[in-house]
Amino acid sequence: TVASRSRESFQKICELRPGLKSAHFAPCDITNKESIKALIDGSDLVLHTAGPFQHSNNFNVIEAALETKTPYIDVCDDTHYSQGIKGYHEQCVAAGIPALTTAGIHPGTSNVMAAHIVSISRGEYDESWNYKQPTPGE
Repeated sequence: TVASRSRESFQKICELRPGLKSAHFAPCDITNKESIKALIDGSDLVLHTAGPFQHSNNFNVIEAALETKTPYIDVCDDTHYSQGIKGYHEQCVAAGIPALTTAGIHPGTSNVMAAHIVSISRGEYDESWNYKQPTPGE
C-alpha cells in the first residue's frame, strides 16, 4: 500500500516509479492521527516519507505506530524532527516495536561528504586518492 494525500500525487509517483503502479493506493492525511491508525493497523511496517520534516512538530505517524504496535521507519533529514522522534524511545521499547529515524540517504551522504572534505583539507590522501599512512608521531 502506498498512502498519499491524493490520488493525483500517487499517480505522479507512479510516473516516476512505474513499478509502483501495481501498488494499492490509500488516501491518508498525516495531520489526522486517526486516519493514520486506520491505514496502518495490522500492517507489518510503516515507512514514513511524507515530509517536509524540517522543523515539524507533527509526530502523528510515530504516535499512530505506537498505538497500533506497528514498526516505524522514517527518512527524516532534520535534526529537530529526529530529536523529537527519539523522545519516543522509551515508549517504543515498552511497546516492543522498533522505530528507526533518519533512515534516508541525505544524512548519511552528507556526513560522508563532510568527512571527505575534512580529509582533503588535512591532506590525508595521496595523489591516487588513497589514505596516506601517517608517519610516526602524526
